[in-house]
Amino acid sequence: MKHIQKLKEVVKELLYKSHWNRNSDYALYADYIKEMLPDEPPNKYYEIMSHCDAYGICSFKAVERARRKVQELAKINGEMGLLSDKQIEKWRKENEQEYIKEFARGSE
Repeated sequence: MKHIQKLKEVVKELLYKSHWNRNSDYALYADYIKEMLPDEPPNKYYEIMSHCDAYGICSFKAVERARRKVQELAKINGEMGLLSDKQIEKWRKENEQEYIKEFARGSE
């Protein structure tokens, strides 16, 4: 459980760092490898991804699931800086009427 929480913290930090990480699991995983194994060159990332256990890091799928969970909680908590472009667009659509009402009230 502690391991999962640590992964979520790392993923959340990486989502804040880069717009690409919020929209691409591959970019996120590349940055995750870079964060966890800073001395490994990028040309080894495929090998690392294929043998993540041997390198002592989480799998691509685990990072992907952590990203989804972090973004799910971010949506609930209104942390828009962690959401992907698609999630922000969907969130705005879902809340469009509320925005329209609020805007109309503010312009009175």
